[in-house]
Amino acid sequence: MRILVFSSSFPNPAEPINGSFVCKTLQAFPAEHELVVVAPVPFGLAARRGYKESIPVEEEVELGADLVKVYRPRYLLLPYNLLRPFIGFIMFLLCYGLVSRICKEKHIDLIHVHFAYPDGIAVSMISSLLKIPYLITEHRGLLRETLRNPWISSQLKTAYRKATEVVAVSDFNSTVLSSYSIKAKVIPNGIDFEHFTVNPAREHPSRLVLIANLIPAKGIEYLIEAISLLRNRGKHYSLDIIGSGKYRSSLEKKVQALKLDQEINFLGQLPPSRVEELLPRYDSLVVSSLRESFSVVIVEAMASGLPVIATRCGGPEAIVQAETGILVQPASAEALFQGILELESKWESYDPYIIREFARDKYSLDGVMQSYLELYKSILGSNSAK
Repeated sequence: MRILVFSSSFPNPAEPINGSFVCKTLQAFPAEHELVVVAPVPFGLAARRGYKESIPVEEEVELGADLVKVYRPRYLLLPYNLLRPFIGFIMFLLCYGLVSRICKEKHIDLIHVHFAYPDGIAVSMISSLLKIPYLITEHRGLLRETLRNPWISSQLKTAYRKATEVVAVSDFNSTVLSSYSIKAKVIPNGIDFEHFTVNPAREHPSRLVLIANLIPAKGIEYLIEAISLLRNRGKHYSLDIIGSGKYRSSLEKKVQALKLDQEINFLGQLPPSRVEELLPRYDSLVVSSLRESFSVVIVEAMASGLPVIATRCGGPEAIVQAETGILVQPASAEALFQGILELESKWESYDPYIIREFARDKYSLDGVMQSYLELYKSILGSNSAK
């Protein structure tokens, strides 16, 4: 099989963790099949991210044991709210020539696109011209809200319905798509468990970590308030926040206003390898998001044996079970506060090694890639039979 993966959510030097969940899945792609990645990058991205060098237009990237060719065509990312309906079409216009050339040279059998907007919209038009089937994996957290957008709703529905298959990374996204009469298979994101280690649990929990882009949708201000409530109750917890984003200054001001400088630390953006190294040092991961389609960081924390406190915001409900953590109401400092107290009261019931094995059974990278390989073969078999 010769597969072209098309995804603007894919790491690049200016955004090294962008779409890391896509990159991690591809690390298990078997060497006997050919893989090419097209990862469109907006014009001017390096300058906007403060990256002083140019982003390579093409390069070989190590994925697992193999070097994979990654192409990064530029596209015009117009003012988001002003011309949002045209971004998929612009991506199509600026990427079609490259994708057409690759498909002809490499004899590509199938295009696998991640996210329907704007990538799937662009690929639906590319597929029509090249007569190459495509499938969409939908990761979007605000999927329902995106599908309700009157300016792009019809384009999205067309992209889904023209796809040979649609995959959702969670039951939540599958249910949303089903409400629009779009049938989706569920294949979760996966991770390589060999990258994660487990430490025995400490006698009492005290060290919490949150790993996220620092944006309002992650609900981090509620967790900061929860740490303040804990301190007022005489409970001494520290919180490390790993991630970057424009919302950081606002969050830092909140920490200062609540006099939590000793309890809460901002570690900034860290490379995945450093996060993997740090996770076993914590007692629990907290996910305070208002909406998540999946949440790979939950699986990574569980791979390190950590119980997880997460909000009921879509994806976490399918991952966090009674044996592995606690689910709480989103957008509530009180709920997060009570969740941490519940974690403390149940602390002795959590076994780090059982948590790790629970996650491995469902989210191993090899198992996820095997599901995709079977889907690829099913698509190509049905197409060749027509």
